[in-house]
Amino acid sequence: MPNGEVGLPTSLEYLEIKDCEKMENLPPRLHNLTSLRKLVITHCQGLVSLSQMTLPATLKFLKIGNCTNLKFLPEEMMSSNTSLEKLMIGGCPSLTSFPRILGLSTTTTIKLMELHILDCQNLEPLPENLRLLTSLQLLRISGCPRLVSFPEGWFPITHLRVVSIRGCKNLNRLPNQLHSLTSIQKLEIKNCPNLVSFPERGLPTNCKSLRIMDCEKLEPLTSMALQRLTSLRDFTVGGFSGPISFPKWMLPTTLTSLYIKRLLNLEALSDGLHNLTSIQRLTISECPKLASLPEDGLPTTLRSICIWKCPLLSKRCQKETGEDWPKIAHIPCIGLDDGGIYSREVQMQHHF
Repeated sequence: MPNGEVGLPTSLEYLEIKDCEKMENLPPRLHNLTSLRKLVITHCQGLVSLSQMTLPATLKFLKIGNCTNLKFLPEEMMSSNTSLEKLMIGGCPSLTSFPRILGLSTTTTIKLMELHILDCQNLEPLPENLRLLTSLQLLRISGCPRLVSFPEGWFPITHLRVVSIRGCKNLNRLPNQLHSLTSIQKLEIKNCPNLVSFPERGLPTNCKSLRIMDCEKLEPLTSMALQRLTSLRDFTVGGFSGPISFPKWMLPTTLTSLYIKRLLNLEALSDGLHNLTSIQRLTISECPKLASLPEDGLPTTLRSICIWKCPLLSKRCQKETGEDWPKIAHIPCIGLDDGGIYSREVQMQHHF
């Protein structure tokens, strides 16, 4: 595709530009595609920047992937493309900054609902005024090692429902306003090895799903912090080398699903698990030192239990012959990592 030339019908709604290695800029006539709703640009290694004039105002979906030399996004892209609902940027290691939101009038609304920023190794901290994305519902940031923290005041986003932060190696703190995000349903923090602690004021109280994995320096959640999560249903925790017993804290009684993974020094499960009066699914994975189930047994509400790559525990849970078999025999669906699946109701599904 020659620069500056594009013979496309103005009625076009979807356009994918792929493997145009010598294209340095988008064809300016893209701006004339007044019906364009979705634009995908991938594997264009020569692309250095996007000209603001090439992005149609009608655009709702924009994906930019694996453009390794892309350095600049239009400074006013977020303010001018007010129809944009989903933005995905991934595999752009030369990108150093994210466009600010400029020149908004009091009547202008940015409709962006999903923002995905993935594998942008040199991306600097995000602009403070991205908090103006008041329609944002999903935020996903992954593989951005130069992201150290979020600007204060960045997160007061009223409709945010899902936040996923993964593989941000140098992230050392989360915003203090995190607790005020009352719309959040799912929070995931994974592979952030320099994250030391949670905000002093805690986590979003309406959160239903919480996943904390591979954050070696992260201080354990306090019992009070977890008990404030009165809507929590699904809790996944793992990737820590420290704990000898679990849980050290009182878990919310609202939990219906608990996944414990890769607690390498875990030796015992607390009798506190018996207090989870709503629990239905329990999965324990990659805990090589875990040798037995709690003396008080497990909650009678459990409908399924999976035990994977826990050789000591699996041996004790063998059907009829294992010492801990009586503690789990009442559970309708049991899955062990030796291939043993005992189900009176449904077939066990191995997930995660």
